[in-house]
Formats: sequence, structure tokens, C-alpha cells
Amino acid sequence: MAEVYLRANPSRPRELIREALEANLEPDEELRWFSIVKQFRLPAPLRWHPWLQLFAVKHWYVGITPERVLFGRVKFAGEPDPSGVITVPVADVTVGRRGQSGGELLVANPKGGLPRELRLADGLDIDELEEALGKFKDVTAVWPAGWLADPTGRHELRYWDGTAWTAHVSDTGAQSGDPV
Repeated sequence: MAEVYLRANPSRPRELIREALEANLEPDEELRWFSIVKQFRLPAPLRWHPWLQLFAVKHWYVGITPERVLFGRVKFAGEPDPSGVITVPVADVTVGRRGQSGGELLVANPKGGLPRELRLADGLDIDELEEALGKFKDVTAVWPAGWLADPTGRHELRYWDGTAWTAHVSDTGAQSGDPV
């Protein structure tokens, strides 16, 4: 629902998001980048069913400053909720790419209901996002071992052993092997 409103009224929601983020900035902080991201609450095969998306997708807005990343929930009709902003250090956030224009924001130490993985909007400039994060960060700096979004985009998940991506992959819960 929020996405439909955002597409139909592109300038007003951007203003509202910027205002909500700026209300949570420190006096000397600069907002480098902001956008809407999605949290999927269903397994990958069910995510794209149009009726299930109404209930399975939660929208968040995100803003990046030089020191921290601010996340907030988008309420009904595309309005940001400035009162519930969750902040994490910029070092705890990295980008998982899916091709040239797709990917996720990965949060190493989520808190306050913030998910570990948030899907970026289609067509978003990933290079611009990485620049806003201040560095082309490597997942090795912040991410513990575990199943994460496959950076190659060939599978739903790939196992990160804490130092490197492995050949262990998973699609809809079925594990298999595929070299990186």
C-alpha cells in the first residue's frame, strides 16, 4: 500500500521522509542519502504473489549520515513515523548486491525490531548508496557467520563462514552446492 502511494505521489512522500529523518538528526549531522526499503516476512517463493504482498511486505525508510544509519517504519498511506526511528552505526550496515541495480541493506547488529535484511527498491543506484555509506565495505568487516542473501543473485541464500562466501546455498529451504 505504501509503495502504491509513493509511486502515485513521488514528491510529497520524499519530503515527508526527509522531514522525519531530519527531525532525528544531531545538530551537526548531514543526511547523505535516503530512500524506502522493504522487509519481506515470507519465504522467497511466496513474496511475489500480489495478494500476499499486501500483508507480507513492511516498508521502512532509511537515511545515511557519516556516522550512523537511521531506520524508521512507514505507516499506512506512505507516511513515515518519525517517533520510532532506530539508529545503528554506519559500520554495522553493508550492501549485498544483486546484479547492477538490486540488493539488500544488511544490518549486522539489528535492534528494536529492525530486521537483519532489507530489500532495496528496484532501479536504485547501488554505487550511490555505497558512496553514501562512505566506503566500499566488505562484509568481512562486520558480518558474523550465517546464511545471508546470495551476493551472486543465483540463489536465495548463501552461507558466509565469517571470512568468505562458501559453496553452500539454499533455495526455499533446500540446500545444495554452487561455487562462488
